[in-house]
Amino acid sequence: IQSLMLGSACGVLISPVHAECLHALTLAREIGIAERLVVAVGIAESLPLGTSTIQAIMVAGSMHHFDVSRAMQEVSRVLDVTGRYAAAEPWRSPGYATGIRVLGKRERDVDCRPLDENRMTGWDRFFESALIVHHGALTRYALLALHKARVPIPSLVARWVMRIDDALSGRLGLRRFGSSVACLASKPLTGPPQAATTSR
Repeated sequence: IQSLMLGSACGVLISPVHAECLHALTLAREIGIAERLVVAVGIAESLPLGTSTIQAIMVAGSMHHFDVSRAMQEVSRVLDVTGRYAAAEPWRSPGYATGIRVLGKRERDVDCRPLDENRMTGWDRFFESALIVHHGALTRYALLALHKARVPIPSLVARWVMRIDDALSGRLGLRRFGSSVACLASKPLTGPPQAATTSR
């Protein structure tokens, strides 16, 4: 929906939750963009899309529920030759277990398995380039604690804090401890895979 509001010609929402698809359609009708939205019930490991039909895929907080290898093979299949993939996800950093013990999960009864090096091994073989960028090494759990305490934090302020966090933790060599990551990939391979994943 957000990409359509920002001017994308068309968009596809895929979710395993039927109610979420219906909600998206209702919202799209309300704001007048329903004719540019297609919804489908499906999962990342078996995308209901044709080969080389999608220019960009954005995932917000769902990739850590995937069978990463199977899902990335599907992502590579459906992206066209100039395609891009981006996901914003939780990462099992050294502070993750402590943060969960102290703050709890954001939602109840959610079976979350944050991404880690083991789960991401080999994800890059389906792309020409792939990158994992860590964020929030110093302040992510402080911001989550404020959120849990219902302290309003404007998004611009949160972004400013995270930019400072990333810059400072980068200078201190702590970026790899960030418990939030952006997983970025581009251009599905048409020849033999070449590993290109880096992490920072």
